[in-house]
Amino acid sequence: MVKRTNKDNVEYMQQISLKIEEIQEVSLRILKRITSVCEEHGFRYTLAFGTLIGAIRHKGFIPWDDDVDILMPRPDYERFILYLTNHPIEDLKVFNWKCVKNYPLGITRICDMRYRVLENNFIDFDHGIFVDVYPVDGLANSYNDAKKAFDRTAKERDELFMSAIKKYREIRLVEFFKNPRLTLSKLRRRILGICYYQRKLEEKVIKYTFEDYKYVGVPNWNWARIVFERDWFNDRVKVPFENDEFYITKHYDKMLREEYGDYMQLPPIEKRVYHHGYIAYRR
Repeated sequence: MVKRTNKDNVEYMQQISLKIEEIQEVSLRILKRITSVCEEHGFRYTLAFGTLIGAIRHKGFIPWDDDVDILMPRPDYERFILYLTNHPIEDLKVFNWKCVKNYPLGITRICDMRYRVLENNFIDFDHGIFVDVYPVDGLANSYNDAKKAFDRTAKERDELFMSAIKKYREIRLVEFFKNPRLTLSKLRRRILGICYYQRKLEEKVIKYTFEDYKYVGVPNWNWARIVFERDWFNDRVKVPFENDEFYITKHYDKMLREEYGDYMQLPPIEKRVYHHGYIAYRR
């Protein structure tokens, strides 16, 4: 029997990996199932980030986008997670740091476990094709203070990020002699563990409750320094997305311009590529 090399394994995985259209199809099925739960039980949500751009600009997925994002106010988010934990949906599994050891993200992923996702960057946590659910927490009562509020969690976010990214976890002897401080920092993060940084981050963000502040956001996520008003979650409308309809905030234009500027302008062709760095295949 011929033994496969690492190169052979990579090439084989690439051959059986799903096309982006297939990943989108699975993601859409997850979205339909979890938003059905949200609407049945009154959990507020809105499409977000690239998914929201897709809804407005394309009436569905951005053709080169490979995931789905939704925002939920922290109170709804916690009730939603509790409901799914107590009432599991067939083939779907809840992934967050409280229920999956060494889970590296500050958000929840709802995964279809009939599929397998291999991440290039994060440590492996054996998940499936997913929808990302972002908890929205309080920031401040003025816009300027809200923009600055992300700095409150910068240290915890960065430590969590570096404890979960493969290249920041590798400890090599040659590196110790070149940069002992860096090596000791890596060792410290390995010893303390991902859950330690997850706990520290969440302890800080939930001090600022969603209901008590005019401006809210996602302070536990490195790539979403967007600020918006709490009441936007009470002012929603359904819009077409692929072959269904989902809720967005009526203030979507302000939300998107805050993060992306002229979001209706298509990017250059060379930038129309999926960006998450993973492959997915059927188990």
